[in-house]
Amino acid sequence: MAALQFVRQTLPDVPFIFVSGTIGEDAAIDALTQGATDYVMKSRLARLIPAITRALTEADNIQQRKLAEQALIESNDQFRAIADSAVAGIIFSDNTGKVVYCNQAIVGTFGFSREEIIGHSVITIMPDSIKALYEARAIPTHKSELSFHTGRTFESIGKKKNGQVFPVEVSLSSWEGQGGLFFAAFIMDISERKKGEENLRLLNAAAEAAANGIVITDKEGIITWVNPAFTELTGYKAEDVLGQNPRLLRSGVQKDAFYAELWATISAGKRWHGELINKRADGTLYNEEMTIAPVLNTNGETDHFVAIKQNIDARKQQEYEREVIFSVTTALRAALTRSESIKAFLQQLETYFNADGVLYVFHDPNSNETWIEQGVGPIGMQVIGSRIPAGEGISHMVLQSGKAYTCDDVNTDPNSLGAETLHDSKAAACLPLFSHDQVIGAIWVKRPQPITDTEMRLLTTLCSLAVDSIQRVTLFEKTQRQYKQMASIHQVGQAISSILNLKIILDILLHNAVSQLGVDAASILLYEPISGTLSFSAGTGFKTDEIAKTRLKLGEGRAGLAAAERKVITACDLTQSKDTFSRVILFQKEELISHHVAPLIDKGEVRGVLEVFSRNRLIPSEEWLELFGILATQAAIAIDNLTLYDELQKRNNELSFAYDATIKGWSVAMDMRDHYSEGHTQRVVDASIRLAQSLGVSGTDLVNIRRGALLHDIGKFSVPDSILQKPDKLSPEENKILQKHPLLAYEMLRSINYLKNAIDIPYCHHEKWDGSGYPRGLKGEEIPLAARIFSVVNIWDALTNDRPYRKALNNEDAIKEMQAEAGKTFDPIILDAFLSNKLYEQEE
Repeated sequence: MAALQFVRQTLPDVPFIFVSGTIGEDAAIDALTQGATDYVMKSRLARLIPAITRALTEADNIQQRKLAEQALIESNDQFRAIADSAVAGIIFSDNTGKVVYCNQAIVGTFGFSREEIIGHSVITIMPDSIKALYEARAIPTHKSELSFHTGRTFESIGKKKNGQVFPVEVSLSSWEGQGGLFFAAFIMDISERKKGEENLRLLNAAAEAAANGIVITDKEGIITWVNPAFTELTGYKAEDVLGQNPRLLRSGVQKDAFYAELWATISAGKRWHGELINKRADGTLYNEEMTIAPVLNTNGETDHFVAIKQNIDARKQQEYEREVIFSVTTALRAALTRSESIKAFLQQLETYFNADGVLYVFHDPNSNETWIEQGVGPIGMQVIGSRIPAGEGISHMVLQSGKAYTCDDVNTDPNSLGAETLHDSKAAACLPLFSHDQVIGAIWVKRPQPITDTEMRLLTTLCSLAVDSIQRVTLFEKTQRQYKQMASIHQVGQAISSILNLKIILDILLHNAVSQLGVDAASILLYEPISGTLSFSAGTGFKTDEIAKTRLKLGEGRAGLAAAERKVITACDLTQSKDTFSRVILFQKEELISHHVAPLIDKGEVRGVLEVFSRNRLIPSEEWLELFGILATQAAIAIDNLTLYDELQKRNNELSFAYDATIKGWSVAMDMRDHYSEGHTQRVVDASIRLAQSLGVSGTDLVNIRRGALLHDIGKFSVPDSILQKPDKLSPEENKILQKHPLLAYEMLRSINYLKNAIDIPYCHHEKWDGSGYPRGLKGEEIPLAARIFSVVNIWDALTNDRPYRKALNNEDAIKEMQAEAGKTFDPIILDAFLSNKLYEQEE
């Protein structure tokens, strides 16, 4: 036994056979237990060779098995190292579903430890829904099912230790080994992939459903994908454009430089955004807003381009309409008159609608006439002023219905008139113009190309804007016109009240009539009741003097008819008149087209007529006729007032002459009482007027000075001749009587209104500057100016003419004596004016 133990310790792999003659059964079993290979009894040595052979074979097998086991161990270590480094989870299970192996990825993916997985059923990592399916379906255990499982990959659901379920991809294989059928599963967590696939699905669905066209090209610009919106936008189907270059959409509007800049931008890895005009498959053009972005691969290199395309025709149309509306409203705001507003509007339509002619048709509700008031464009200018017969033509159809009209060839419309058919401009639109629900006119737009529905909508909007603006300017013009008319009426009224010359008043009235009524000429014919005729009195605006020859009987011509029938007579178009009376020559020479006449009536009497003439056709409105009537009334009032004034003036003059003659008679009577004072009154009157004028006195003040000078001694009528003609000095008693004559003059004249303003000289001519005079002792400027002037003249005349009590002085002595009284008897300023201007010499 010791030898057996030694061999086993030193040579464990060498076979050991016991050969013994006496070994018992127990000893043999013990030897085998301690590592002996076999035993042979000496009595049976024949078994030794086979035992040796068998022992060597077994030893060799053991050696081979050990080598295989060592290789397997080494192989398993390599497998585990590789498996644990794998991204995918690896799990082995037997035919009962028990896990015999799992790698580290399984642990990381599911959150279980190896101990919680190995030796346990695979349902550990399955959600309940999969468990039920797994348990309901037997695991295959025979070779017929092996081919079904081997190499199969499918998607399933896994469950983590925390209960979270997630999608997995499983690759399943099986093999048959010792102990039966085994399974190997390679499991990948495909949560991120599923998210990516979902995102990709959503993106694809979004791209397919997108309203904007989407195009994907390779880096060379070849189309690889388009969405349905691209087909709707361009008319090209996907199969028509795949493999093509997007240049097939080019319209030719953009130049090559535009596309070169675009390509340079995206080739540099930058995004390009802009607008362009492209062409559809059917050849029509459309406006497009496009964004092109490069698509980068994992290396950061561009390998595709994505283009987003949007049809912006509607937006461009809106932008265009806003531009047009802004331009039209700006032009209308700049216009100051109705005519300017209409013309500006027509010019805007001509520009923005590429029209050959744009017309403004005006309907006058007063005359019920319709005509083309304004036109622009080469065609529109040809028909300005054309009349449209009542109820005829497309214009009247539009005016009556209030509905717009459009036609691609108006020349073929049987309802059109000559002015409405314009040769090459076949297409036409006629739109009504509404103001407060009333149709006031229409707009024609004519051009060779058809007018689209979109353009008609824009035209309708513009017409609405234009009407508002035109009506606003019209109202402003009317307000200004009425203001001017009021000012004109006021001016004429002032003239009537302040000017006493009929010719001047009528000239003012006629000039205002021409200005405010918008006519070319006007005249007034006055009625002569004795002869029963109308004769020219005043006129303006005529080229010849033919109007001055006018002399008409009542009822003759329009002027005579207006006076006879006492009503306004109008003739809007004399070219249609068949007048044969003498004034036809006037109308021909003056080239007059319209003639309107109003009678001049005041206090029930016809005073004449007011005539106005126009060299163009003039259809009067109610406002015009009202103003015409007012001017005629003013003219009648002016004629009546001045006729009355002339009569009163004549009577006043006659009365004034009578008063002056009476006054002069009184002064002559005074001179006749005293032969020494003969001529005295006339001399002092003339000298007083001259002195007063030199001091700036004028007008009625001079008249009152003259009358006062004539009456200065009127109070002496009560003084006895014995005192007036006494050659010696008067006694104090006589002086007292004489000095009463100013008071007597005052009492005589104060009750006569006609002479009350002339009373200053008779009453105050004996007052003195220093207050020593009589009758009231007035001093300085208390004395009326007229009396101070007369005092100087009166005393000068007394000094230089013979008196009963002394002889006349020469001028030198008289000047010295009067200068001595300056500031005493006389106002020194007035005395200086008399002497320095030598007014006494003029008297002589």
